[in-house]
Amino acid sequence: MKEKYSVSLYDILDHCSNDELAPIVDSLVGSPFSYLKHARAYLRFQPDHGAYRDQIAEEIYRLGLFLTESFSAQAGSMAGEKHSYDDLIATVCKKIAIPIAGVDVVQHEAMLINMFTKQHLLTADPERRAALVKEAAGAAGKAAASILTTDAWLPFVSTLVEIAYLRGVMVADGRLLGHDSHTLVMRPEPKTAVSVVGDDGRHAFALAAIPEEKTQDWSFMVPDGRTRSQLAPLLTALQPFFSAEQMLSGKNIYSAEAALSWSDKVGGYVGVAKGHKGMVDLHQVTAIGISGPAIFLTAATAIAQQQQMQRIEEALDEIKAMLADISRFQQDERRSTLTGSIRYFKQVARAVLSGELAPEVLHTIEHHEAELNKVYDHLAKDLHVATEALRAVKKDTFGSSKYVKALQDGQTTVMGCYDDILLCLRARACGFQLMSAYPGREAGKQARYEAIAEDLRPFLPTGEATIAIDRILREKLQVVSSYESKASLLARENALLDNLIVADRAITAAIAPAFLLSNHADDCLVLDFQVEAGEIVGIRVG
Repeated sequence: MKEKYSVSLYDILDHCSNDELAPIVDSLVGSPFSYLKHARAYLRFQPDHGAYRDQIAEEIYRLGLFLTESFSAQAGSMAGEKHSYDDLIATVCKKIAIPIAGVDVVQHEAMLINMFTKQHLLTADPERRAALVKEAAGAAGKAAASILTTDAWLPFVSTLVEIAYLRGVMVADGRLLGHDSHTLVMRPEPKTAVSVVGDDGRHAFALAAIPEEKTQDWSFMVPDGRTRSQLAPLLTALQPFFSAEQMLSGKNIYSAEAALSWSDKVGGYVGVAKGHKGMVDLHQVTAIGISGPAIFLTAATAIAQQQQMQRIEEALDEIKAMLADISRFQQDERRSTLTGSIRYFKQVARAVLSGELAPEVLHTIEHHEAELNKVYDHLAKDLHVATEALRAVKKDTFGSSKYVKALQDGQTTVMGCYDDILLCLRARACGFQLMSAYPGREAGKQARYEAIAEDLRPFLPTGEATIAIDRILREKLQVVSSYESKASLLARENALLDNLIVADRAITAAIAPAFLLSNHADDCLVLDFQVEAGEIVGIRVG
């Protein structure tokens, strides 16, 4: 059974800077319920708030325990165990009537913050987000204090809103592990490695064996025929290092690492045996038939091309499945255009990426791109109409429940338009990948790349279309008194923005070059592969 993920308030505050702790301390010491402002550590060290982080956490826990049944007023002391940070956030949401059933701490945080911000944080410029959160923290605290029976809720809720925002910032910049990353297994460091030297005397790459139990979470790709042929020279060169016992003992995992450096003398990239990622003083062995890192880079390029082909096929399958699930796409001309393009791209993808670059195929790809552009223009107009319809919803036309239902219906239409637009852009990105396999016409490729990126921009979280929709929703929510109804509408907006982030990554990855050697200049390139009975049966870029 998977262990429940829990966040420690102490851990969060331990990673905060003085500037980040300042608004939290201000909220606490500005309250008549504050013990912290009388504490010796506060009086002695402030404004060096990092010197008394634990006391800050204790003040928050004390307020939390005071505001729940775990506090014994008669004894004037804390009873029972301290709540986790997750429980504190959930308690606040529950008290304000924000639904918490089946929702994790990340969703609680997002809902608590965006319930009181004047703008969804994802639609705001990064430099404005802290100010928006500070304002929201005060509003949330006042709202809780007005609903409940004691002003102690004001500092408690205000500080938790600030901390919820800071935790997200720290997860994003790597200071804290996130909800999904706490169990990630770090790449194992091999205890021993050899420096594989070609028969020209130049270092080619480092090779190390990795225990299979250390790679349980790794995902290997089965090499296709073309990739296998490109790997054959590499495997031949490595055969002397595979013992008979290894050959017969099932799968063995190896990691090959090339530290690359440009050489003007050689006129290409050469391998470096030390100075990169701890590769120092490696024992050298000679492999016949290897000259520098060329054989390694050829194998890496073949793997990258196979990965690109698989990504295109997976993307096309995903687009097709999503299209089938969207009821708005009736059997009309737009649906026919999208499905026709997807079907054709899938049909020619394997041939194009394997090097069969027929001119008539390129012409047809460009024809589909032109048709998809027309579909995109129509869909963008549909979204504009849906946005104006959402803006036109008025409360004086409906009762409270009907007003919320009208807003939900308007959101549904808007979200459907976004789904359609993103599917169209993903199809265009797949066409761009296929077109990019053809040599030359670099100016045309760059123009196509920029056109897709430009057409995606308005629909990103910080794009003008998304900001306009967020602004309309916030205006409508001002006359909604039920926090539960507000939470429902904001949860739908959060889902839309999450989808936009996922789509942005997918489209950006699709139009980015699959493998450029220049990206690895003066860097390390790592390939991991599974060997079974002398054959490479699995590969991955480490």
